[in-house]
Amino acid sequence: DESLTGSGLDRNLMILLWIDGVLYHVQSVIAYVVMSYLSPVTVSVVNTLKRALIICISIQVFGNRVNLLTQLGTGICLVGVLCYNWTKAQQSK
Repeated sequence: DESLTGSGLDRNLMILLWIDGVLYHVQSVIAYVVMSYLSPVTVSVVNTLKRALIICISIQVFGNRVNLLTQLGTGICLVGVLCYNWTKAQQSK
């Protein structure tokens, strides 16, 4: 069985890649379901927020250094999401 993959490490890598592929597929299916309930603009705003949060989490977890331009871009992204949510709330009143 090791002759098929070369070593145990390769087998573990193949398992992790398979899990990654399955999770990516599940994420895609969930995204299509969510898009059926929300407008494309809302989905895009949520995706932008998700990316900003990933940047913030990577800073905390991995200790990544952040330059001024990255901070500015992340801040603009978060302000944009807040403005969008505020505008949607005002429209629904």
